[in-house]
Amino acid sequence: MSSDRRWSPLAAVRNRPVLTFFALTLVISWGLWWPVAFGAFDGVFAGRVAVFGPTIVALALTAALSGRDGLRRLGRRLVRWRVHPGWYVFCLAFGPALLLVAIGIHLGLGGSLGSLSVPDPPILVVGFVYVLVTSVAGEELGWRGFALPRLQRSYSALTASLVLGVVWFAWHLPLFYTPDDFHRFVPLELFALQVVGFTVLYTWLFNETDGSLLFPHLFHTANNFSFFVLPVLPTGQGGPTRPLWIGIGLLWLVVAGVVLFAGAEDLSRSASRVTYEDPERRHH
Repeated sequence: MSSDRRWSPLAAVRNRPVLTFFALTLVISWGLWWPVAFGAFDGVFAGRVAVFGPTIVALALTAALSGRDGLRRLGRRLVRWRVHPGWYVFCLAFGPALLLVAIGIHLGLGGSLGSLSVPDPPILVVGFVYVLVTSVAGEELGWRGFALPRLQRSYSALTASLVLGVVWFAWHLPLFYTPDDFHRFVPLELFALQVVGFTVLYTWLFNETDGSLLFPHLFHTANNFSFFVLPVLPTGQGGPTRPLWIGIGLLWLVVAGVVLFAGAEDLSRSASRVTYEDPERRHH
């Protein structure tokens, strides 16, 4: 008995969009980062392209699966800004506050740090925008724009976060072997805890703001920028890892509170988790 159904790459991608996204993202980013890590070629340009792997793949898959309408829907979520002002405060203040408390505890326990000098406001703004444009913009359309809503269609918000967090951690792995990259000096297990813990908070933020992609971008940028401005990362000249361990411990206390408060199923008190609806399937 013959069948008119024929296998096609697009049908395979439609059936496994998240798996396809993860695979292609790793192919692009790892394909550039691993050769740089082992000295095959200069890493400046390749590293910039590799950072944009998640966004490149998300845009390409969205265009292939949903066309211009899908890209427009993705773009509208990027500029969804009308939420309670408290979410702006949370996005911009959580990372710095977390690290400052960790530094305070470290110093209170008798530890020492390098000099703490906060740049002038104009420099802070320029640095924030630089991190947003050259780093965060390459990731969030992929992790939270494409993958998370589709994962939440099949799994609870907490499970989706843990899956995404593990993949996001794995995506960074070549950087731990790249000369002159700060990841080399961060304990691998500590970074894994940091990424997975923050991923849960990103999901909570994403669901509470009705799937806005603006706030994950702001949150991600503020967090990354805080780690560069505040003296918590160990360096090639050594330095204590205790402030970072304290910070990650505090992070997981917050994560536990969010899960208890918002619920593991939806990670949201105001609404159910945000899931992706495929227009093609919805009309059949």
